Amino acid sequence: MKAYVSEERESVGQKAFSNGLLLLGCGCSAIRFCSSLILSKEDADIALPIFEECLKETM
Repeated sequence: MKAYVSEERESVGQKAFSNGLLLLGCGCSAIRFCSSLILSKEDADIALPIFEECLKETM
């Protein structure tokens, strides 16, 4: 049986937004990145540590 974690997903999204990263919920528990049409390596290098920290704080 699949466990849905929509509350945790929302928490990660709110923390990320507070740190300048826009994430959107997708489905019951997935997260999608809302980047510009062209994503540079530098952008990813900034976004991923923010996302990782938000996950650590939530889980």
